[in-house]
Amino acid sequence: MRPEAMSEVQLGRGDEERLWRWLRWEEAPDFFEVGRTAWMKLREPVPHPTVEGLTLTGAKVKGIGLWSGDGPPRPTDGEEEYLDALEQPHFGIDGDGRYVERLSAMAPLGGMVLSRALLEYENTQRLLERSVPALVPYAVFRNERRYGSEPLAVVVTLSSEATPFRAKVLIASREAIGSREERAYRLRGERALGLDASLSSPEGLAAGFTALAGQTGVAIRGMTEAGLYRYSGSLANFQYCTAWKRLLLTDLDSTHELSELEPEARGIEILRDVASAVHKIVEAIFLHPQLLRDAGLLRLTEADPILAFLRAYFADLPLRAVRRAGNLIWAFTIPITTEVDRRRRAAGPNWPRDRRKMNPVDKWTLYALTMMVCQPLLATSSLAELGIASRGQVGLESALPLVGDGAVFLRWAESQLSPTTPRSRPAPR
Repeated sequence: MRPEAMSEVQLGRGDEERLWRWLRWEEAPDFFEVGRTAWMKLREPVPHPTVEGLTLTGAKVKGIGLWSGDGPPRPTDGEEEYLDALEQPHFGIDGDGRYVERLSAMAPLGGMVLSRALLEYENTQRLLERSVPALVPYAVFRNERRYGSEPLAVVVTLSSEATPFRAKVLIASREAIGSREERAYRLRGERALGLDASLSSPEGLAAGFTALAGQTGVAIRGMTEAGLYRYSGSLANFQYCTAWKRLLLTDLDSTHELSELEPEARGIEILRDVASAVHKIVEAIFLHPQLLRDAGLLRLTEADPILAFLRAYFADLPLRAVRRAGNLIWAFTIPITTEVDRRRRAAGPNWPRDRRKMNPVDKWTLYALTMMVCQPLLATSSLAELGIASRGQVGLESALPLVGDGAVFLRWAESQLSPTTPRSRPAPR
């Protein structure tokens, strides 16, 4: 194991020595959740390189090995593959501009290849230089083992949040908060978000979820303005720094520069990031039963996390235009969310996670709808300087045949975007 890239941030001697023991597996790294990422609480916090008064208190060590949740963690050997990638299709766009399902590139189980590690390091550096809240680059270490033709590597980034928890912990159900440390983090999160009610209350949960959706909009816009694209807007992909009161972009090994794309492709990728974040807001309502059980769909729609995200992302546009786009998204979302709430009540307390997932047609329709209704917003936003998509690029033809019978709703939504179309017709379902 040897350094491939190093930042100017200096760890304390004790923390640096402990990191090297982890890298050599002379000491087992600390894993806080299943996966390939260990977390080191820094015993000697160091100053944040660009934010005065903020300190870096934790180190994310990604690609160092695997913890399955049972038994001790182990180093990766580069011979096993992460097969779950074959079962998790993503929204993609082919060379002809049509929407398609894409699978993630295969990856070593418990590890990452050097090119992906460097990508995460370089992207965090770019965000740091542009003052976008994110983890801070520290180093990339090249492994002597290989996965296919590429060396394995470990990327280390530093956080101003000492705990390893992702932002999804803040909306977790009370029964899912297992440790004292998680409970303490959640209480700090409540205070940092400035909530009038506890996250354990219906009002506090709806308000907290909506506040985090708004902060997601701020974070994704910052990433776009930094010239980057492709990021999953799930709360599982952010840390929430309670000291800074900001969401931190963290998993950046799939993120790329807009400048690498042809000009006509940049706008569509910007809209794809917006659609991904909106999808993750709706998916959270599906996957986290406490949002429907405790907060309730009516309270969630009144708090309006979708509008909170769009308003933060398109912060330079009039509220009326942004609200119109959000209302069209809710017109599709409320019926499918009502149906999943019926299923939740029928299933009772033991509702398997695989039964809560959004079906593929609804998922891809939501992506296509969000891109369609947000295209006019991007066209009039200052973000259009970075990339703009035409109405044809996000029209119904691009979505066929991926959306199936979702095409009926998309055709109706497309008609509502025309200034000459009467606005009184109900949405078909």
